[in-house]
Amino acid sequence: MDLTVGSILAATGFDPYEPKENEFGWGISNVVTLPQFRRIVNMCDDELVYKGKKIKDIAYIYCVGSRQVDGDNKYCSRYCCTATLYTSILTHKKYKGINSYHFNRGIRTYGKQEVIYDEASQLGDIFLQSYEYDPPAVEAANDKTKVKIKDILTNGTELEVDADLVVLVTGMEPRNDCSIGDVLKIPKGRDRFYNEIHMKLRPVETVIDGVTIAGACQGPKNILETMNSALSAAAKSYSIVNKGELELEPIIAKVDKETCVWCGKCAEACSYDAISSVKENGKEIAEINESVCKGCGMCLPVCESDSIDMDGFTNDEIESMINVLAMA
Repeated sequence: MDLTVGSILAATGFDPYEPKENEFGWGISNVVTLPQFRRIVNMCDDELVYKGKKIKDIAYIYCVGSRQVDGDNKYCSRYCCTATLYTSILTHKKYKGINSYHFNRGIRTYGKQEVIYDEASQLGDIFLQSYEYDPPAVEAANDKTKVKIKDILTNGTELEVDADLVVLVTGMEPRNDCSIGDVLKIPKGRDRFYNEIHMKLRPVETVIDGVTIAGACQGPKNILETMNSALSAAAKSYSIVNKGELELEPIIAKVDKETCVWCGKCAEACSYDAISSVKENGKEIAEINESVCKGCGMCLPVCESDSIDMDGFTNDEIESMINVLAMA
C-alpha cells in the first residue's frame, strides 16, 4: 500500500533480554525467565508444578540483562522489580506454602508501586541484596539448585538457598529488527533506544520533522508511562497534520547545478538521507530534499567541486564576515 501521510508515529516496542549460556545458571533445567514463569503460573491451577516437580521455594534473581557491569545494558529496565513482586504476590495468593527469595541489587518500586513492595513483605517474602560487582551465583548439584549471595543487609554474610525454581528477572532491550528506524533515520542514544529531541521540553519528537516516537522503543517504561507517552505522541502527530503545512528549516544546503559532477560523497556524509542523484541537462547531479535537510553542513567539506553551500552561509558571505572583522 502506498500512503501519503503528514506524520509517522513509531511505537515499535522492545525485545526481552535473552540470557547468555550459564548466565545465572541459564541452561539448568529448573532455571526460567520471568515471562516463562508467568506462563507456568497461568497453566497450573491447584498446585505449582514444573517438569513434574512440585515447586515450593522460588528464587528470583533481579537485573538480568539490566544495570550490567560488564555488558552493554547499563540502564535500569524500570518495570522489572514491580513485575516480579506482583508475580510473587499472585503466586502466594494462588498456591499455599510458597517461599519467595528475592536476590536483588536494590528494589526499585517507585511511586505508588511501593504499595506492592509492602504487600510482598507482609506475605513473608525474603529480600537478599548484593553489590553490583559481586552478584549471586547459581549452582546445580545433586539434583538441587543452590543460589549463593553475600548479603549486604546482614553485613556481608554468605547465605545459601536451595531453590526448586530459579526465576531470572530479565530486562528490556531495543528491538533487534530496527529496519523502521533505519528507514526513517531516527537517531539512537548510547543505550540503542530511539532518541527524542529533549526529554522534558520535546519528549516525543525526533529531529526528523513529522516523526514522533512512543512507548518502549524510546527506552524502558512501565504500562502507565507507555500510555502517557503514546497519548503525547498522538497529540503531537495530530498537531503537525492539523497545521496543513510543515515548517522547514530556514538554513538548508543548496547545490550549484553548473559545477556539480555527482561524486556521491555528499550523500554518504548526510545523516538524514536528504541527498540523491538526478539527471538534469544530460548529466548527473546532486539534489537536496528540502523537507528532510537539517542544515547540519556535513555535506559541504566533502564536496570536491565545492558545489554545495548553505543558505545564509555561502562562501562569499563567510568571506565578507571575515573581511569586516579584519577591517575592524
